[in-house]
Amino acid sequence: MLMNKQKHILLATMLTVVVALVLGGCSTKVANLSQEKIKLGYVGPLTGDLASIGNDEKRAIQLALTASGRTDIEVIFEDSHCNGQAGSNAAQKLVNVDQVQLIMGAGCSDATLAMLPIIQQGQVVLFSSLSTSPELTKVGGEYFFRNAPSDDKATEVLAKLIKNKKIALVSENNDFGQAFLNDLKVKLAEFDTTPVADEIFNTGTTDYKTILQKVKESKAEVLAVISNSPVSNGLVIKQAKELGLEMAYYGTDSIAGSEFSDTAQDAAEGVYAILVAANTADDRVNKLLQLYENTYLEGPASDAYTVLSYDRMNIVLKAIDAVGYDAEAIRNYLHTINYDGLAGYTSFDENGDSSILPLVLRFEDGELVPVQQ
Repeated sequence: MLMNKQKHILLATMLTVVVALVLGGCSTKVANLSQEKIKLGYVGPLTGDLASIGNDEKRAIQLALTASGRTDIEVIFEDSHCNGQAGSNAAQKLVNVDQVQLIMGAGCSDATLAMLPIIQQGQVVLFSSLSTSPELTKVGGEYFFRNAPSDDKATEVLAKLIKNKKIALVSENNDFGQAFLNDLKVKLAEFDTTPVADEIFNTGTTDYKTILQKVKESKAEVLAVISNSPVSNGLVIKQAKELGLEMAYYGTDSIAGSEFSDTAQDAAEGVYAILVAANTADDRVNKLLQLYENTYLEGPASDAYTVLSYDRMNIVLKAIDAVGYDAEAIRNYLHTINYDGLAGYTSFDENGDSSILPLVLRFEDGELVPVQQ
C-alpha cells in the first residue's frame, strides 16, 4: 500500500516536471509574465561627454517604473560611453547573455548605429529617445524606433533659419557629425546657399584655433558646430568668441547636456540649437520635473530628454501590457500607437521615426528657452 502510494507520488512529480519542461520549451522568445521578472535593456552614455543626459534618461526610466507600480520589470543598464565599440559590446551582452526582447537606447548615434547589426540579427526591438542621426532612418531596420526627432527635421529647420547667409560649418569626423553635415548641405543647396567654410575635426580635439582662423578669414556671418559631444561644442564656441568671431552661433542637440555650458561658460549665452523641448505649459511635465528634483535633489540636465525617456518607458509598458513581452509583437504594436505623452502625441512611421518635432532654442541666462518663430 505504501509502495503504491510512493509510486503515485513519484509519477505525479515526474508528470509535473515534464509538463513544466514542455511549457517552458514552447517558446524561448516569450517571457513568462506570471513567474519571471521581465528583463529590459538600456544602453546609453552613463559616463563620458554626454553623461548628464544619459543619467537623465536612466532616472526618468526609474521614475516611470516607480509611478507605474510595476515590480515585475527589471532594467539592465549598460554604459555606451558615447562610442560605437562600447555600444556594440553592450548590445551583444543584452541580446546574447541577458536575452532581452527590447533595448532602450542608445544615446549617441554612433553607438546606436554600431548596435544595429546585433539588433537586426537577434530580432530585438531597439527604442531610442536620444539618437537623432538621419542615417538611422535609412539603416535602422524593422526593429528600430525613436521618439527623438530625426536630424532630418532639425537640418530642415536650421537651413531655413540660416539660408542666404555666409555660413561656416565645423563638424566632427564621426557618423553623427558627417550625416548631419551632409544632410544640412543638401537642405542649404535647395536655397542656393553654399557654405563659405567647411571644416572637419577629429573626435577628442581640444584646440580649434587653426580651424577657427579659417572661419574668421571666410568672413562668415553664421557658425554651425556639428558634434554629438557637448564638450566639443562648448570648446569650439568658447575659442571662437575668444578669437573675436562676432557671428550667430548654432549647435546640435547635444548642447542640452550640462557639459556644454560647463565648458563654454559665458560663451554659451546666445547660442542657438534645434532640438525637442519640454512643454512646461503642460502640468504633467511640470509635475514630472518637480518629482525628479524632489527625488534626486537636483533638476535634470535636459528637461526635454528626461520627458522623452519617461514617455518611452511608458510606451514600452503599454506595449507589454497589450501584446506581451515578445519583440515581434511589440514591433507590430508600436506601428499602431498614437500615444498621448508628456512630449506630445507619439506615433511612428514605417522607418520607426516619430511624429515629435524639434524647436529652435536659445541659451539665455544659462537656460535653453524656446525662440518664438
